[in-house]
Amino acid sequence: MLTSYSSQALTVLQKLLPDLASLAVEQEDVFQISLITPAGWEFWLCSDEEDQLTVGFAEYHCHFGNYQGTTAEIDATNAAEMIHEIRNGELVLAVWYRGDEYAWSSFIVATEEPQSLQSGENLTVKIKKWA
Repeated sequence: MLTSYSSQALTVLQKLLPDLASLAVEQEDVFQISLITPAGWEFWLCSDEEDQLTVGFAEYHCHFGNYQGTTAEIDATNAAEMIHEIRNGELVLAVWYRGDEYAWSSFIVATEEPQSLQSGENLTVKIKKWA
């Protein structure tokens, strides 16, 4: 049975992202949504025992929640907004590599160029999109 936080977050996601929320799999007291995007990248959204949501896309992930003053509804709404921007192409993932090794990643507005990193030379950047 889902925790109260996970249940409330999933209810919000069912309203805001019904196609993704329908893929939710309950795993005891948390849920997980996993899929491969049209472009072939891994995507996931999950709740955890720390009362937070994690959104992952390719090499990147971020957390929503687990701080004073937040609620499952706020966290799910913020996560859904980010997911919407990724899915409609407003945000793209810039992934920097040193050779074949992952160095860093960050979402950028699709119309912007990725910034150079000051952490060393021989870095290449790849842009990853939802579709």
